[in-house]
Amino acid sequence: MKKLILISILLAFALLAADSFDDPISISLGDAFMLRSNDYRSLGWNPAQLTGFQRKVTLGLGNFNVFLSNNFLSLKYYNDLMGKSLNSRDKQELLDRIPDSGLGIDADLGGTSPLLAIAYNNFAFRSNFNLLTTARFSKEIFEFIINDIEFQNYDFSDSRGEFATVMEYHFGYGHKTPLNEYFSGNLPPIFAGLSFGYIQGMNYAKISRLKSQFTNSMSGMELDNYVKIKTSGIKRDQENDEIEIKTDGKINGHGFRMDLGFTSEITENLTVGLNLKNMFGVIVWNKACEEHVFTAYGDSLFIYMEDEEFDDAITDSDTTYSINKITQNIPFEIHLAAKYQLNNFDLYADIVQGFATSVYTSSQPKFSVGGEYNILPWLPLRMGFGCGDGRSSHFSIGSGFVFNKFELNWASRTYFSPLIALSKGISFSMGMLLKFD
Repeated sequence: MKKLILISILLAFALLAADSFDDPISISLGDAFMLRSNDYRSLGWNPAQLTGFQRKVTLGLGNFNVFLSNNFLSLKYYNDLMGKSLNSRDKQELLDRIPDSGLGIDADLGGTSPLLAIAYNNFAFRSNFNLLTTARFSKEIFEFIINDIEFQNYDFSDSRGEFATVMEYHFGYGHKTPLNEYFSGNLPPIFAGLSFGYIQGMNYAKISRLKSQFTNSMSGMELDNYVKIKTSGIKRDQENDEIEIKTDGKINGHGFRMDLGFTSEITENLTVGLNLKNMFGVIVWNKACEEHVFTAYGDSLFIYMEDEEFDDAITDSDTTYSINKITQNIPFEIHLAAKYQLNNFDLYADIVQGFATSVYTSSQPKFSVGGEYNILPWLPLRMGFGCGDGRSSHFSIGSGFVFNKFELNWASRTYFSPLIALSKGISFSMGMLLKFD
């Protein structure tokens, strides 16, 4: 019985089994990167930083990052559970670890191709690939699975999920504006920058509607499920219940977004910044678009029914329709940042406020802080911390080799705890670049 209900609920996430790309320095600083970024790395963070570009040319030799996290299961707790027969206390502890907002799973995979990221004076271009996944499972699903079925109503409708694979081509320009030419007084200069991102989409899936309820009473059990999933570039074989995510590079959607950034040096040591991110952001998927609708309804169901009787008592349907297009909005965000510089030590702080939740953004605010200290002129040590945005707090560390013409940077991050055994996720990134005067 529980298996049937679980399958009918989680079918919505079958297509999702398959943040945007991060630089290793941004990961090591806990995402407090807006005023640390420069050259092509300013794209996606704050294009105004292009005005502070110190080199004539910077050429990327390739970056990659991988990220996977959840919001309740640590590595140590997972190892403790494996092979263990759960008693009532263990079950309650497991449920207590799941937030009221539900179990969350997030995964990103991204990278910049070698030689496809370049900055020249105040101009920059970057091409990068992203695979982004986010899913939230209702806490009541696990209460239903773990505990004995009680006489009550279970509602799993607050589950959701979204998945996308895209290529993005980013172009930006930065400009210095001396305010004292327009206003009286000794005002600091403002650095402004604008960037444009053209997006090509390969695969997309999103649960656009989900109603999932199960009621148990003296008169029997009632199941009422309705799931609608929209996809592009993903083929589902209903007969064999198989899913194929096409990886032939075919473009199934096109999109656009724009960033407008500002920075200003308030004092010799203090710099502040503002970035209006994802302005007019949208992706329109107009090829290989389908809508999958799954329904299941059963009334007066009893646990003692035979399998055939149980199946006959449930009315279900599984239908796929072709649709013209899917519009995926990339929600707008506001980024605020500050940088304080003291000798060989730089301290950074960023605040991000989004206005909707998606694979790109969160509606919950996020605060990040990071520090960078040059142990030697060519050997930096970076550390960072971040919290908010609906994910676990994270702890970061990184370093690299920074020479006059060449850089190699790396970073790692754990979620919930700085100790790997107690963490609930991990992220790693590495990148290289060349610099020319």
